[in-house]
Amino acid sequence: MESKGTVTVAATSVPHAEILEAAVPLMAAKGWELKVTEFTDYVQPNEVVESGDMDANYFQHITYMNGFNESDGTHLVSVGNVHYEPLGLYAG
Repeated sequence: MESKGTVTVAATSVPHAEILEAAVPLMAAKGWELKVTEFTDYVQPNEVVESGDMDANYFQHITYMNGFNESDGTHLVSVGNVHYEPLGLYAG
């Protein structure tokens, strides 16, 4: 199969990079190389996409992204919805 190119994605490690690693062989079967780079914070993934060093990131919800754009003057856009991890809060 002819290569269609490479897609670079910045992600936080768990669970986002894990999910993307599962997609690597699926994308390869379609002719795409998926390169995943893990980050340990929520700022750098946006910065590397804004600068053009990476194609996309996978870690945030739309509200965070919009707030980041407003506070940091970036121009990030959503290309699709992402999952939300379950969260429980308990008093005491």
